[in-house]
Amino acid sequence: MKTNTVTVSRPHRTITLVDLENLLAEARTQPTRAWKPILDAFRMALAPYGPNLLVVGTGPSLLFSARLVFPEARLVLGRGVDGADLALLNACKDVRHMSQRFDRFIVASGDGIFAERAASMVAAGLEVGVISQPQCLARRLRKAACWTTPLHPRAFSRTAA
Repeated sequence: MKTNTVTVSRPHRTITLVDLENLLAEARTQPTRAWKPILDAFRMALAPYGPNLLVVGTGPSLLFSARLVFPEARLVLGRGVDGADLALLNACKDVRHMSQRFDRFIVASGDGIFAERAASMVAAGLEVGVISQPQCLARRLRKAACWTTPLHPRAFSRTAA
């Protein structure tokens, strides 16, 4: 007797958490037009991993700007110290559910607070990457990830040498 089997595989999808304050680093206090080199570098680094679900975490002061520069993203708001980080972690707290929907988990931040979640995602079978400015990348997050991509936004600036 022949039996039919159905193989279910995960979709080739990526979820990307963007910690806007960390991604921008010192540029977060400048007008949004000054963010362009960083955002261009980020989008170029992220391009090979699409299609993506972007989840952008920010505090109240950058919420409006976040919507302008990431109109396609789901925004999560956090208040206080680590507020945006905690809001992003809350958005992906069900590791089992994430592993059923996605095959890649990217953190656009260097904050060490994401290391434990990154390690959990690796244990659940997801490929985990980090996109961060090198000076902002915590050692424990780098160690938890499968790969890291350093952002070098000055390479995209018209004023760069």
